[in-house]
This record gives sequence, C-alpha cells and structure tokens, in this order.
Amino acid sequence: MQMMRGAVLLATSLGLLEPTHAQEITLACSGTYTSYQPPEPESSISGLSILLNLRTGKVRTLLGDMTVTKDGSDEIVSSQPLVEEGRVTGKTITSINRITGQTSILRVRDPNQNPVFHYQLTCRPARRMF
Repeated sequence: MQMMRGAVLLATSLGLLEPTHAQEITLACSGTYTSYQPPEPESSISGLSILLNLRTGKVRTLLGDMTVTKDGSDEIVSSQPLVEEGRVTGKTITSINRITGQTSILRVRDPNQNPVFHYQLTCRPARRMF
C-alpha cells in the first residue's frame, strides 16, 4: 500500500492525476465474455468501465461493488458473494493487473468452483469527460 501511495503522489506531482481523484481511478475496458452456464460462444465486449476506489477498498463493476481482498504491488483482487434465492452459492472474483491492465471477472458456483461466466478484458485508465 505504501508503494501505491508513493506512485500516486508522484503521478499527482507530475500532473498525471488530479489530487482530488488520486485514490479513485476509472478504467475503460474491452475484451471478451464467455458464458458457461448456459454455454454460449465467446463474444466481444467494449465500452465497459471499472471504478477503483483505493481509499474505500471497493471496486465497482457492471456487477456491482466488490471488496478488495488483495492490494498487491502488481495486482488488485476483489470479490463479492454470489447470492441466489437468499443463500450464498458462489462468488465473483475480479483480478486487475496494475502493469498490463489485464483484467479477469470470473463468477463461480460452490462447492466445485464451476465457472458461470468469465470476462477477459484489457483495461486502461480513462479520463472523465466532465
């Protein structure tokens, strides 16, 4: 976390990030989506956004808010329980590589961790329009 703060401070001082948004980063993503339950062919996806709020430890995706479970020097991992009919039946896991932008959003069902769907994305920092 200290390394991230140092990188954010450096980026802010160089004018790459605005100070008020230094801990909140919007990513623009594109890639593929594969459904396993029910099985469907892989399809292309573009125009997805992910909002990282490192101050609160939340990652907002098209599937809702997830809690950061790992904030490493080269990867951020977050997860969210999958609740069906009032009970937890699995989870959704998001992994974002800080260096390459490679992002995975995988939903699995317990107990066998059977995949439900998988987004394989490449994400880049986005600048807000307003």
